[in-house]
Amino acid sequence: MRCDLHMHSTVSDGSLSVPDLVEAVHVAGVEVFALTDHDSVDGLAVARAQAAQRGLTLISGVEISTRHELSELHILGYGFDVDHPLLTQKLAQQKAARHHRIPALVQKLNELGLSITVDDVYRVAGDANPGRPHVARALVALGQVRDTDEAFRRYLSDSAPANVRKLVPSPREAITWIHAAGGKAVWAHPLARPIQRQGGFEQLARDLKAVGLDGVEEVHPSQDLGVRRRIRQVSRELDLRLSGGSDFHGDATPGVTIGRGRGRDAIDAEIVDALLA
Repeated sequence: MRCDLHMHSTVSDGSLSVPDLVEAVHVAGVEVFALTDHDSVDGLAVARAQAAQRGLTLISGVEISTRHELSELHILGYGFDVDHPLLTQKLAQQKAARHHRIPALVQKLNELGLSITVDDVYRVAGDANPGRPHVARALVALGQVRDTDEAFRRYLSDSAPANVRKLVPSPREAITWIHAAGGKAVWAHPLARPIQRQGGFEQLARDLKAVGLDGVEEVHPSQDLGVRRRIRQVSRELDLRLSGGSDFHGDATPGVTIGRGRGRDAIDAEIVDALLA
């Protein structure tokens, strides 16, 4: 069986609704999958019902934004109780923080001379958990930039002039929430970008292991084969489990397909048993 343990719907910053995403999973021939929307589990009930109709296995998932020192890290949660009160409460706080960030982003863009309003962003975001991708898409729709890449490069990336830091938990806190709900915590795409700190990836992996991290995401479209070997080596040394997925966002990730990433990333569903054991 094939699996894909990382994808996003319109509940966060994907372009497919939950029913359409599950249908795309079925068409792709993937039999086991996780919906991992950013800081939200709002799509999981619909996904589970739709998956059952198609004979698919859904693993409960979420991708939680955290900050460690100066780095934003994403922690994936898998196999947890979706209705656990602590996790539900904390994700509601994360959602509120995302909504509060939008006016601050818009204000900075206005100060830079761009014509955009909060309503413009929400016309793009709809009912989604809003974030910078929705602001970028709004800028494209308004003709302020050519594409979302330009929006991030010029205005919205971590070091760009219009960025506003999210109020996010530490990795330790996110891992605690996931464990409290009976799940496993995995560091998402750990080497998608260079880690600028003493000891690099290896030391940061040790730090996260010390606060309860269960695994690392090995297979990801942004991580080449050399990077994956490095991740596997560290996972063996630290007894961390491995995970993988396409990080599919639909239109926002051109060239990335469910279950295959950029064409070479078929993952056997046996990885799920080891991850959730």
